[in-house]
Amino acid sequence: MNPSEFESAKLDVRCDSQVSNAGTGCVFSGYKPTYVMNSKKFPGAAAHIDLMWRKTNIKWGQHSSGNSGKPLTYLGNKKVPGSTRLQKTVNREKLCAKSATNFIEYDVPGDPYQGTGLFSDLWTADSGAAKTDSITCDEFSFANSFQSGGNMTGPNPVSTNGSECVQTYLKRNSDGTMSLHLRPDYPDPVWNEPCGRSSMSSWQNTQSMQPFGGFMREQRLMEDDDYWVDLDGFTP
Repeated sequence: MNPSEFESAKLDVRCDSQVSNAGTGCVFSGYKPTYVMNSKKFPGAAAHIDLMWRKTNIKWGQHSSGNSGKPLTYLGNKKVPGSTRLQKTVNREKLCAKSATNFIEYDVPGDPYQGTGLFSDLWTADSGAAKTDSITCDEFSFANSFQSGGNMTGPNPVSTNGSECVQTYLKRNSDGTMSLHLRPDYPDPVWNEPCGRSSMSSWQNTQSMQPFGGFMREQRLMEDDDYWVDLDGFTP
């Protein structure tokens, strides 16, 4: 077998100037980059993904040695078919609404749980200025991925909204650690749910994904590109 023929598809080079703030550059089109989450700094966000990978059929983003894991697909600014609205925004709304008739705006938590711990002191230290924390809605698979449960054309859509997800909350413990718990105000999961939804600190949720913008620029991630997620050696 001629190796150049076997590998030619993965060695195709794609050049563009479309990635925002990245100038003009080239990548191997067959390469799937890996987003590494800082799980030591943001273990609550990592724990939510880890729970989904371990307990459900939601293996998206998991670069496992077997065949169970499949890459996530970046939506970019893809529109909902027949609409002018962004698919990632619709995904977020659908998963983070308390119910079909009780919609919560994007930057306000969907169905927050009162036991969720806030981390204002950590947020302040991280930003270098006083910042007030809040409770936010964290969803997996990510809202900016084709595999989000909010995507009605995706592989595992919810039938109504995020109440169909595995429901968890992130608790802050007295010693400063944090732990992920099932929400007692929802039925216990059966682990075939199409998504995960967790009530957690805004600092923990947003900052764990804050480097994703730089990852997109460095890897020249474009609409419909696949990528993996690495939890950086996270263990429960």
